Amino acid sequence: MTCTDSATPIAASGTSGITLNVNVANNAGTPLSNTATVACSCTESNTNNNTSNTDTVTVVAAQLPDLTISKMHVGNFTQGQTGAAYTITVTNSGAGPTSGTVTVSDALPSGLMATAISGTGWTCTQPSGTCTRSDVLAANASYPAITLMVNVAANASSPQTNMATVSGGGETNTANDTASDSTTINTAGTPALGGTLTGKTGVQNARVWSFSITNTGTGSALGAQATSFNLTQTSGAACTPVITSPTFPASLGDIAPAGSATLNVTIDFTGCVNLAKFTLSMPLTANNGAATGSVVRLNEYR
Repeated sequence: MTCTDSATPIAASGTSGITLNVNVANNAGTPLSNTATVACSCTESNTNNNTSNTDTVTVVAAQLPDLTISKMHVGNFTQGQTGAAYTITVTNSGAGPTSGTVTVSDALPSGLMATAISGTGWTCTQPSGTCTRSDVLAANASYPAITLMVNVAANASSPQTNMATVSGGGETNTANDTASDSTTINTAGTPALGGTLTGKTGVQNARVWSFSITNTGTGSALGAQATSFNLTQTSGAACTPVITSPTFPASLGDIAPAGSATLNVTIDFTGCVNLAKFTLSMPLTANNGAATGSVVRLNEYR
């Protein structure tokens, strides 16, 4: 930079001062050296002393925050698992305290579905974030952890890699703001859906057929449902039974291996004689259609 002054003469043995204000770069090294040079359009007697001495300055490292993030889980997850958990921790690995808002975001892979996210002192958007807070975090300290709850898709591949990112807080080093957590996904067993007719109760126009829907396989039947209820008359005077409840497809919930669910179907048999017989076909499905089964009954009286 250059400063000029042609309007103010400097008397013999006089001085003229200049103040130079500077900002120090965040990555400035140490020491820093500075020199100044003077020149005059006048005729001066000696130009050998027109360069100043070298002014050396020691630069002290700035006391800046540096946010880092870690993410972890315990054990392997399993296809179809619900309520699996990740733990996310934000640490100030810098030399100074944070300032302003700190934000954590999480990017889940397609095989994991977030169900809830929370942490003491954090404000989180459900179910997967972002999470923010503005309280000061001292150097070498960590905020309370964030817990992210997920469900694992029934067909999730392995591994599933989850990414979390932190930002803000007045930091300048953003190269260490991301953490990834690779999770092994175990293959789930295979469900086997079936069922039995366990009883018939009620009057002709509100006859209740009760079923026990079972899973005799080695894997959970997630989101199981009876997709339809089909009666085909095989004997007796023709009539038309009407299913009054439930509405199909009918939800059966999740059925664990060796577990069962109860389904009660109410049928209006008005106009059907006592000797009328029907064949029942009730398809079953679970795990987003990956598991199927059925209940079939032949020549059932009403």
